[in-house]
Amino acid sequence: MPLNNLSLSVSGPDRPTDPLEIFRKLTLRGSIENIWDPQAEALREWDKIRGTNDAVIQMNTGGGKTLVGLLMAKSMLHELNRRVVYVVPNNQLVEQTITRAAEIGIRPASRYKGNWEREEAFQTAETFCVTNYQSLFTGNSTFLRRDVSAFVFD
Repeated sequence: MPLNNLSLSVSGPDRPTDPLEIFRKLTLRGSIENIWDPQAEALREWDKIRGTNDAVIQMNTGGGKTLVGLLMAKSMLHELNRRVVYVVPNNQLVEQTITRAAEIGIRPASRYKGNWEREEAFQTAETFCVTNYQSLFTGNSTFLRRDVSAFVFD
């Protein structure tokens, strides 16, 4: 069966949608012991407006936007039970984002340098996909042929 025709996974009670609850339930946090107050506040504010089409989270450089974005992507994945894509500017940031996700026990799929990692997990909405702008904004983008329900732009 072609991967773009796979059915999506079924949501369940073990898939929380509150991003702060998702963080609390993570068993692997690497060097991240706690979420900072500005990160928690950004997530609470986003949670209030999550039903809008567009939302902007603005934080200072070094303020932990990547963690906030990862938790938002995981939250939307759980809520929508559909494909979610986390987009960063370049390959180096794809790798950094994947590393940050692994530090907190999240295993995203990825698409960059023309290759997929964990494509089936993305296709079945088991996890979200981290990619770069080039992979998304190209005339032959693989994401144009997929039913993507939400994007997080970093």
